[in-house]
Amino acid sequence: MNLNISVSPGRLGLTIWFDDCAGGLITSIHPMSALRDIISSGDRLLTIDGRTVKEKGDLSKGNDKQRNFGFATEN
Repeated sequence: MNLNISVSPGRLGLTIWFDDCAGGLITSIHPMSALRDIISSGDRLLTIDGRTVKEKGDLSKGNDKQRNFGFATEN
């Protein structure tokens, strides 16, 4: 299932592992993260503002404004 979420500026509260697969694997979610009830560990962050997420540096691009995140979820 694909999920698109509008995310406010600031810290995400996510731990993301980058491997050879598409996007980044969500490995943990901080209990205070605004995304904690929306996504789960095991989901993948695929895009930010329509750009493919390939590495950690992609997370900081435009982090001072609202962004649109695309996730592939297990549920």
